[in-house]
Amino acid sequence: MPWPSHVLNSFSPVLEQDETEKESDYYAPYNTLLAYLFPPADHFMVVIAYEDPSEPGTFVVRRYGHPVFFIQIQPPGHLNNCAKLVEADREMRKEFKRLSPNLNIPTLHALSAVGTKICLYTYNTESGTITPEAIETETGSGEGKGVADRWDADVMEPEGEQRILAAVNDVKKTIDRA
Repeated sequence: MPWPSHVLNSFSPVLEQDETEKESDYYAPYNTLLAYLFPPADHFMVVIAYEDPSEPGTFVVRRYGHPVFFIQIQPPGHLNNCAKLVEADREMRKEFKRLSPNLNIPTLHALSAVGTKICLYTYNTESGTITPEAIETETGSGEGKGVADRWDADVMEPEGEQRILAAVNDVKKTIDRA
C-alpha cells in the first residue's frame, strides 16, 4: 500500500530539486511521515532533539516521554561520500547511547535517511547491540567497504515503505504488550 497522498506530496518539493544539499529540506517531509506513522492521537510525539547546534537534528518519536523510534537525516549527496556515511553511522550509534537510559522497550528501531535512501537500525536494550554492525573502515583512510550499500532502499519505493512499516509495526506491537 503506497504512502497516503499527503505524505507523498510532502516529499514532492525536494524530489523536484536538482540534488539539494540541505538536509533541512528533508525535515518537513520526514516529520510528515513520522506524524502519519506515529499519530499524536495515539500518544506519540515527534521531537527534534538538538544535542549540539553544529550537528544535524534527530527526530525522536516519544510515547509518554520515552523514545520509541528515531530518524537522522543527511543530504542525498552524502551517498557519494564514504567519510560522510561513516560519520552518519557513528551519529546513529551515538544517538542510541544517548537515548538508551530512557528506554522502556526491549528494542529501539531507528532510520538513517540520506535523502530518500534509508538504512534501518535496531538497538537491543538487553544486550546493548546495534544492528547493523559498525562500519569497518580501512586503517587511517576513513573509507569503508560497500558503505553506501547499507542505504539500499528508498522511502518512496515499495521496498523502503515495507521496511519502515515492519519496524513501526514492531514498535507498536511491543508497546501494546507493555
